[in-house]
Amino acid sequence: DFDKKKEDYGWGLISRDWIAPAHTYVVYYQDKEYYKLGKYRNIYNGYSFRFNFSIYLDINTEEFLKNLDKITKILDLYIQTCFLDTRRYTTSEINYINKWNNAILMFNTAYEFASIEKFDSCVLILCSILESLFLKNEGRNKVDRLIEEIDTFAHDLYVKEKLERINEAIRRAYKYRNKIMHEGRGYEVEFLSSRSLNSYQGTYRGMKPFAYQGAVYPYEEIQDIYIIFEFIIKVLFGDTFVNQIKYILDKK
Repeated sequence: DFDKKKEDYGWGLISRDWIAPAHTYVVYYQDKEYYKLGKYRNIYNGYSFRFNFSIYLDINTEEFLKNLDKITKILDLYIQTCFLDTRRYTTSEINYINKWNNAILMFNTAYEFASIEKFDSCVLILCSILESLFLKNEGRNKVDRLIEEIDTFAHDLYVKEKLERINEAIRRAYKYRNKIMHEGRGYEVEFLSSRSLNSYQGTYRGMKPFAYQGAVYPYEEIQDIYIIFEFIIKVLFGDTFVNQIKYILDKK
């Protein structure tokens, strides 16, 4: 992407859909001392999992290299949260870690939906992430309570006008969320007729979300989703969550 400047235009690749997604296999074995603790032993003596991911990263390579140290530290922290001896932490500490860990996984799913223009599914997941991060219990006036919590959390992170724009985007996204949940119609039903019959956009894995906004859906609605994505990134990898998780992990 340095030579071709693909990142400047956001086109990505559209002729690779025949390539199967890659998998990574991870095996994590317990320390031999744990074998003495009979109640914690299991037949595998550790953990293993398989993860499906795209072999093409939708990322600006130049920016990736500029921020390699920060990205490496975040990745290391995330890996630590995947393999915890839960006996060493309180329930509230485990819940806090799981909230962060699960939000990242959900974010990846939402982004994958956005890349193929499944905006209805995308906005449902984004709303779930926001509720998980900022709301403790279900109750009435959910959106108002959510906005109040976000204002408290982010008032030092943004100027007033930017925070108001984020809140507006969230309120509009929830209107579509309610249409999807209760009326069976959302972005895709309302704006489907504007899709070009001969367009490849939004049909291949790994294509950049939001590169075609305005060509398929009205710009404002899709811009709202983009703003929410940016906000969630700021929350998940900002100092508040990252430092608290570091504190929990380091004190043990």
